[in-house]
Formats: sequence, C-alpha cells, structure tokens
Amino acid sequence: MQYYSGDSHIVEHWERFAKLKFVIAEYEIGWIAHALERLDHAVDYLTMKSREYFRRNFVATFEGDKFGVATRSGIGVENLMWGNDYPHHDSIWPKFMSTLQDSITGVSQPEIQSMCLDTVCRLYGMDQSKLPSTAS
Repeated sequence: MQYYSGDSHIVEHWERFAKLKFVIAEYEIGWIAHALERLDHAVDYLTMKSREYFRRNFVATFEGDKFGVATRSGIGVENLMWGNDYPHHDSIWPKFMSTLQDSITGVSQPEIQSMCLDTVCRLYGMDQSKLPSTAS
C-alpha cells in the first residue's frame, strides 16, 4: 500500500481531483507518517507537499495499532478512523474494546472522539445528532 499510494501516477491525481477521497483500509497506520515524510522529500513537482494532499484527500483506518496512533500528529488525527474488521478470521473481535483501549492509551478525549466518531461521520456525511446516544 505504501508503494502504491506514493506512485507518481497516483500522486498526480491528488492534484487533479481535489475532492476525491481515498480510504486506506486494513493496512494499519504505522507506516503513514514515515511515507509522508519521504514523499515530501522525493516529490517536488506538485503545488503542495504530499502531506497536504494526504490531509485533504485521505482517511486511513486502524484496528489495533498503538505505534501508528503514536504518530498521529504526523498523519493528522482528522485523517484517522478506527475500525473493527469483524467477521474476518484475523479480526480483533471479540476483544475489540481492549485492543482499542490499548491503542489509545494516553490519547486525549477530543482525539479519541475524532478517530472513533467524527472522522467517519464527516467522511460518509452522517449526522451525529441522529446516532444513538451510546455512540457519542
């Protein structure tokens, strides 16, 4: 995934299609901050830094990735979304809550809300006021 998201043919589309959204799912997030740093260094022919395109056009999911969550400031908290890969054989179910808790230990409540609720609602146009009260 790291290779393809930074491929020059794809990178050029980030500029051409400003409203296009990509969701990087099932790859965890620990690699993203480093990949963005490398792309910022290597890709110098676009009008913005790769990190800026990522923050505008991408959302990435994580299940249990405490190292990836630790690099959230290099990725953008608003670009991260927690997910549960149920019912796949390697999913974190039924231990999803303890896995999530392990990943977000030490993370502020506003950042947790962003990664676990706000980002998915913004991405898919969901009205949070219409969700059951247990979700907020």
